[in-house]
Amino acid sequence: MIAGFLAAFACLSAAAGSSRQPPPPGIAARLGLPPVAALPAVTAAEIAKAKASAEIREVAGIHRVLPASALKKGRWTKLKDGTSLWRLAIRSPGAAGVRLHFRDFQAGGGMVWVYSGQPDQPGSSGPFSGQGLWENGEFWTGVVESELVILEYKADRPDASRRSLPFRLTEISHLWRGVP
Repeated sequence: MIAGFLAAFACLSAAAGSSRQPPPPGIAARLGLPPVAALPAVTAAEIAKAKASAEIREVAGIHRVLPASALKKGRWTKLKDGTSLWRLAIRSPGAAGVRLHFRDFQAGGGMVWVYSGQPDQPGSSGPFSGQGLWENGEFWTGVVESELVILEYKADRPDASRRSLPFRLTEISHLWRGVP
């Protein structure tokens, strides 16, 4: 059951991060690592709680609340073509993979990517635009196999850095391989 769950999200990731899509701007512009919002390591108590409340045999991971203050660590960059790009790295120590939960997603013509911040662990999810994957403003990204993911928002307006982000990020899914 878990294998099927992870396979479905891997397919979703592959579809969302199709090679026909433009690469994330941070990769294309060869930007370094953005500011990092790091969550604390998952505790034994969190793992035990996840296992105790699971309705399935093996637990593949846990959902972790992302503090609202985490997005405030992100930074705007002006690219050579005048495009405004907002970037943030999110680290969940020990994760084999991470998914992000977006709410109130209203990117319009802008685009959002989530990709591995580890050069030896390629993988991405996106780009997402409009109201997101299901066009209702709420969705989970596909799995990015890394404990460090980079979130990028390429704005559709040059003055975007003066405005708030067109989404909320409320939680992540911290996945592990096997049962810890």
